Amino acid sequence: MKIKVGGSIGFKIIGKPYESIDASTVFSVEKEVPDDTSFEEIEEDMFNKTNQILEKESLKKMKIAYKAYQEKMDRIRSMIDD
Repeated sequence: MKIKVGGSIGFKIIGKPYESIDASTVFSVEKEVPDDTSFEEIEEDMFNKTNQILEKESLKKMKIAYKAYQEKMDRIRSMIDD
């Protein structure tokens, strides 16, 4: 039988009004497994790995989003100060 497991995860940093930072990840995996495979085996093999990948990728995206936010705010502040 074919099993497809997926999910999504997201993080949000709430700052000043209109300065929130969001990052989210959607991921799914499909795998052919024997018909007699137990739910526990599927959970251990696919669900847990999917959750780990979701968390890891979402954290990467949050780092990128936060860095871009900081750079943008620095440019705006320098324009205001000039």
